[in-house]
This record gives sequence, C-alpha cells and structure tokens, in this order.
Amino acid sequence: MENDDFFDFSKDILRDLAKEGYSGDKLQEVKHRQDRLNKTMDRLIKDAEQTAVPMTKTELEKAIGLK
Repeated sequence: MENDDFFDFSKDILRDLAKEGYSGDKLQEVKHRQDRLNKTMDRLIKDAEQTAVPMTKTELEKAIGLK
C-alpha cells in the first residue's frame, strides 16, 4: 500500500501500546504493527480487486434501492 494518510493508524497503535504498558524503546512496536497492518490492507485490496464484479450504474442504482 502506498503512503496514504487515510491508512495511517500510528496514533491509534501508539494509544493501544500505551494502554498495554509499552514505553520508551518498546514503542518500536508501532512500526512493526503498522507494517503488519499495511501488508494486511494490501492483501485485502488485492483480494477485492480480484473478486470484484463489474456493475453498470443502472445495476448499482437498483442494488442499493435507488430504482
């Protein structure tokens, strides 16, 4: 996954680690968890792209109840 602030969960990870008692050098865990999260997001995106079923605008409108 490319650098996209939308997917930057480092503040959330830091908050969770602080709750878990991490401090100082142990906060290097942030990078480890962010890397794992990025890999997971990449895998989810790839899976979604491979399994996506193309849909016309009319089909989408019908599927979500607009028509």
